[in-house]
Amino acid sequence: MLSIVSRVRNSSIPSHLVVKRSVSTATKTSNGVRKGTCIGVSLGLLTLGVSYCNGNKKEEMKNVVVNGIDEFSSVIVGGGTGGCTTAYLLAKWMEEHKIPGTVLVVDRGVAFSPEEGPDPKMWGWFDNWGSFGEAHMTLHSDGSHYPVTATDHKGFGGCGSHDTRITYQLRPEQQQRMSDFMGWSVAELNVYYQAALNLMPLYRANPVEEPFYTACIDALTKNGPLKRIPGDEYKSRIVVDSIAQCSMAMFGSSELRWTSAYLLHDAVRPKNLVVLSCADVQRVELERKSDGKLTAHSVVIVRKDGTKERAQLSNRGCVAITSGALGAPAVLQRSGIGPAEKLRSLDIDVVVDNAEVGHGVDHPEIAVRYAWLDKWNEADGNLPRGGVTGWPLNIFASIPLTKGDSRKRNTFMQAHFGAGFAEPYTDFPSVVMTPSCVQPDPSAGFRATITSTDPTQSLYVVHDDQRGDLEVMAKGVQCAVGLMDTLKKEGVCGERIEPEPEVDINNTEVLMDWIKENHGTVFHWASTCKAGRNGAVADERFRVRDNANAAGRRDGVIDNLFVGSAAALPEIPESNPHLSVTAFSFALAKEMLWAMHTKQPQSEWAEPEELRIARRDLFGNHGSPVIRRPGEERPAIAAVANEHYK
Repeated sequence: MLSIVSRVRNSSIPSHLVVKRSVSTATKTSNGVRKGTCIGVSLGLLTLGVSYCNGNKKEEMKNVVVNGIDEFSSVIVGGGTGGCTTAYLLAKWMEEHKIPGTVLVVDRGVAFSPEEGPDPKMWGWFDNWGSFGEAHMTLHSDGSHYPVTATDHKGFGGCGSHDTRITYQLRPEQQQRMSDFMGWSVAELNVYYQAALNLMPLYRANPVEEPFYTACIDALTKNGPLKRIPGDEYKSRIVVDSIAQCSMAMFGSSELRWTSAYLLHDAVRPKNLVVLSCADVQRVELERKSDGKLTAHSVVIVRKDGTKERAQLSNRGCVAITSGALGAPAVLQRSGIGPAEKLRSLDIDVVVDNAEVGHGVDHPEIAVRYAWLDKWNEADGNLPRGGVTGWPLNIFASIPLTKGDSRKRNTFMQAHFGAGFAEPYTDFPSVVMTPSCVQPDPSAGFRATITSTDPTQSLYVVHDDQRGDLEVMAKGVQCAVGLMDTLKKEGVCGERIEPEPEVDINNTEVLMDWIKENHGTVFHWASTCKAGRNGAVADERFRVRDNANAAGRRDGVIDNLFVGSAAALPEIPESNPHLSVTAFSFALAKEMLWAMHTKQPQSEWAEPEELRIARRDLFGNHGSPVIRRPGEERPAIAAVANEHYK
């Protein structure tokens, strides 16, 4: 076992995020070796290598063999929300289009199994996060301490098997921006989101009414500044100046989470999809052809004992890097695609000098806390549970524009709302609201870079000057304090605890200083490998650019190297992003399928069934998205989830 304790040099890393990992070895089957044509590799942190570029010699190693297959048509690197979804869809659609081949999906973590995987109950989210997360050294650009340690998830399902699964669509303004960036119509974007909504069941965050939370909604909507949502549930819609329960991807009162890892279950997984767990991807091997174009031809993985093996692509095969917003740029950088100065410092041959690989954003947030009143305790003296996560309510409230918000997009704040022992913000009873910056400044943000060519090593995550975001958060804190004071006036909560009474919240500079030292994050790392017509790292078909200056051009891409997951999002969604990651995985899988179809002249093209159904659903509901309740998801996998839990 390899502990990250010896790898991460940041004394601020919380002990609950210190984790261990192991890598298993695949074996040949008794049936011998079969040939495939598609690999899907999904890993947490992956390394893309350049064995054939710049005069390097090909490294000798054995081929990866999974279920008797030693050659693949596509590798999906990273088995998180995006990787599992992409691999499942691609394999299923290949079968339906009669395109031969095998998809391989790889992840550095354990399988999503009852024996090794995380607790599938929603209530276990915080423990899962600590047990299956990996911490990375996190600093300000001046080298000073940053208050939040960057973490990502390992194991199949990724954050989908660990986080709270809070689900939100995009507002119309952001729909238009994302559509324009990707070169899609809004209608096409909505088809991908509807397809994603069809995949998962949504259920209210608090299945049992609790008087405290009802009192909060009553106090803030009766004569207050917020409006009440019908049924007190958002049903995946963002409504500014409102309060309600969030909708979560889970199987109803059983409180079992929906995760895309279930799509890899034996009862659901297409036969042409194979899975490899506990394997680190060291690099994607690239070759420059005689015509000058780069192409990916294999993926190198590292076994537990340090042995390297090569996952070989079949002729015209492809690779998709879906290892998340921190893992994906790490894979590209180790493959020679990234900031040239950094790569050279690690003796990595520079294939594409692109300083934007690893430049992303996150939702910073800050906790506003007030005292708990024991009158809200249950009859047995216990605190109310707070739904399935301890954070059942969301608030979207208008805030004034700030000078630092150059794009004029932060017109409201989102705040998660919980009470009792509201992890991770308090270890004693209190009432907590967490205003966040919904559209952080992309020119600042953070930069994630590798520290070694070793895929088991953690990253440096360096945050640039975030003054503009801090100013937005200050407005959010002022708004949150106003809302909490309303609750205090109505006898729902006690006195203010944080910001401390001595912090003058009306003095923006003082408040910003307090936020800078105390803020947290929603852990929504995103957009480190932006895709789009003018995407800095990939084009509108998710193909990695072979020239940092190729944005907006039809050429200048590596035709068979794709990037997905949260890393490829053109901008961070205003709220919880897992629905967006899933929706964009439909688009990525369709682009990969099309690339394969064009190389199979005998196959007939037809729009995949899931997209046709989504289009029909939207048409039948006058263009508005339709959510699915437990039992209505497609494929129906509640029985799989229940059996998994038993």
